[in-house]
Amino acid sequence: MANNKYLDYPGLQRLVENINKKYAPIQAIVFQSTVEDIAALPDLTTVKAGYMYNIKTGGITTEDFVEGAGHIVTDGENIAAVELVNGYEVIVPAASDDPRALGYYEVESVNYVNVTATLADDANPKALGLYEETLTPGTYVLTEDETVQDGKAYFEQVKSYVLTEDRLPVAGHTYYKANTGMKWDILGGVFDLEGRYLEFGKDFPQKPESRMVNGRTFLFMGEDRKVYTFVEEPTGRPTENGYFEGVFAIADTTNVVNPKQVPLYEQTEVEHYSAVTPVGTENPKTEGWYERTGSGTEVDPYVYTATEDTTLDTGKTYYQKDASTFIYARTTDAEVATGKTYYTGTFTASEDTTVDPTKQYYTESVLYKKGGIYEYDATAKEWELQSSGGAEVESIPLKDIDDLFI
Repeated sequence: MANNKYLDYPGLQRLVENINKKYAPIQAIVFQSTVEDIAALPDLTTVKAGYMYNIKTGGITTEDFVEGAGHIVTDGENIAAVELVNGYEVIVPAASDDPRALGYYEVESVNYVNVTATLADDANPKALGLYEETLTPGTYVLTEDETVQDGKAYFEQVKSYVLTEDRLPVAGHTYYKANTGMKWDILGGVFDLEGRYLEFGKDFPQKPESRMVNGRTFLFMGEDRKVYTFVEEPTGRPTENGYFEGVFAIADTTNVVNPKQVPLYEQTEVEHYSAVTPVGTENPKTEGWYERTGSGTEVDPYVYTATEDTTLDTGKTYYQKDASTFIYARTTDAEVATGKTYYTGTFTASEDTTVDPTKQYYTESVLYKKGGIYEYDATAKEWELQSSGGAEVESIPLKDIDDLFI
């Protein structure tokens, strides 16, 4: 594959989209380079949403930043070019246009917010385009007041917009085009190419001393996910311990393309045994009791075997099999496996003040599981890991990266 297919922006954008689909919930972001400081960032008119830079030496932001001027950028910070909506204007699509494909919006809701308390004494409500409520509650009209009237409430009209789902113009629908502008954004998370924030937390891989230099394009891939771990022996007050309760149900996989992306879970049965106190006349075999071997360590775990004793052996401890519990782990299957049962799972913070023996509890943790900054080596025809988030970070398998191009 030609080197420039990896390094031109449209090619990388397609790569990013396909990585996000195939390796979900892993996400991919295009890194342009490392720059020496804020002043070395390129002009905003030359970048596209999703371009990312690593700043070697920090500094102070300007008005070109989402955060505004005067904010501190630390050494090694990651900064992205983001496209922000500065307003909407009515657009009249042609009869053959596809409003959804063109990215047109429709008004989702209209609200009126009272701004009386924030108006200056010399404000002009009419010039500000403010509204006043009519005698009919909930009905508003543009005010004609050019000075603030004592005791009168003024309202600002606030509209929210949503991308239209119309594939052809619909009579009676008003469509809007978003007016956008580029800004730099200091990253706690990262900005993806579809305009959503992906939370990678503060452990986002950054390594200014890596071989990221101007003129070379890099690819970041990483995963930040919540993991729920089954609590085998819950104690204390679940609500204070931060326990979660999991609710699982068999999933309908009829229309599921990628079980990992949904996400779906797989079930593992966990058997439980407890020691019994014999009266003295029981037949252990008939009672269905078990004997235990092993030390209970990871190297030598407990093993329970149905006893063959027909009379009590006072030198032994017998065990009875209790009701099993189940652990649900997020599946790693990218395709639905034939004959396998998947489960949907939801987790909510427990409100129990005492442990309920009929429930299963889980702890929540956010693991920065995988991540790294890669550069394509045209000679070796593979992506090389240049920097990662630390020794615990696993590199991501990209052996079939070519297949992601369509």
